[in-house]
Amino acid sequence: MELVGRQAEIAELLDIVEGGRGEPRMLLLLGEAGTGKSRLMAVAVGRARDNGTLVLASQGSEAESRQSFASLHQLLLPLLPDLGTLPEHLRGALESAFGIAPADGPPDPMLLRVAVLTLLTEVSRRQGILLAADDIQHFDRDSLDVLGFVMRRITADAVPVLLAARGQTPPDGVADLRTLLLRPLSERAAAEILDAQPHAPAGRTRIDLLRQAGGNPPAIIDLCRAATTGGAGPLPGGGLPQTERIQELYAARLRGLPVTTQRLILYATASEYEDLATIMAAADVGTALRAWGPAEEAGLVTVADGRVVFRHPLARAGSYHGANAHLRQQAHRDLAPSHEVVLRPVHNRSGRAGADHRLAAEGESGRTAAMQQSGEFLHEALRA
Repeated sequence: MELVGRQAEIAELLDIVEGGRGEPRMLLLLGEAGTGKSRLMAVAVGRARDNGTLVLASQGSEAESRQSFASLHQLLLPLLPDLGTLPEHLRGALESAFGIAPADGPPDPMLLRVAVLTLLTEVSRRQGILLAADDIQHFDRDSLDVLGFVMRRITADAVPVLLAARGQTPPDGVADLRTLLLRPLSERAAAEILDAQPHAPAGRTRIDLLRQAGGNPPAIIDLCRAATTGGAGPLPGGGLPQTERIQELYAARLRGLPVTTQRLILYATASEYEDLATIMAAADVGTALRAWGPAEEAGLVTVADGRVVFRHPLARAGSYHGANAHLRQQAHRDLAPSHEVVLRPVHNRSGRAGADHRLAAEGESGRTAAMQQSGEFLHEALRA
């Protein structure tokens, strides 16, 4: 899907990447699910790499949001070979925080911040670097704390920083950063996307579709698909808010698939990761890929290169909640043994009937925000 109607935003991000040294170049990209944040970030990252810039990238994950320094480790992974250039006390702080070396206790917060700042400063003097962090609403608190410290002090070296978060307000820790809010597409851009779809509807159905999609690119495409396959009648979920409406569209699409395909999709939503072999082994449906065909044809997922990728965050959330609660529990039980250690506690809690009251309370307090971020399926599982 082309980035229609985002020319001004692309230009602003490229200005951050290609601006001259000696000037702060930091930007936080905000927007609801499906507005194109990750695709815009990919454009900027691609331009930076084409220019020979070292890109240090990290993407927040709900599954790792409670694991200290998980997002920071992902961000600095390409620089781990350079830790030897740091003074011993700074190197030790980073190595213990990342589990590379034994730790006598929690790392000293200030020592760790200075270690990261020193490492990035030294590398930036040898070559250009770009810090690119997506979905920072799912960053663990410790990583976001260190990142905020670094951003406030690395401006003298003009290291560009691009952040993206779901929603319309900055997450805690980056509130003072310049922001760019991705608003819904203009009517002209929305119509351009619709006209590019096969068998785009006309007349009243077209008007209703554009109104319901509200300028959200994936919504335009998926509602067009629904209108094409369902005739010219009312589109699904017409009385629901947009996010819930699109989520219900995906849930309804799931219910029309073969039982084996539904099982695979459920396990893919519960897995959090995209590894095809892990999902199929946990679902115990054999190794033949033909069962994924109906899901791909329905526009829920793409299966390629050993990965299962959902076309839209709401496709994942809608598919997860389209299954019965006991099936969701069983999926987490089956996935727990095969996932890496960092995620096993999540699956084990999710698959246990009657999780303790503390976890239930935590899940309830985060429910509203998670629903708005279309990532609620895992929080809901914690409350199962």
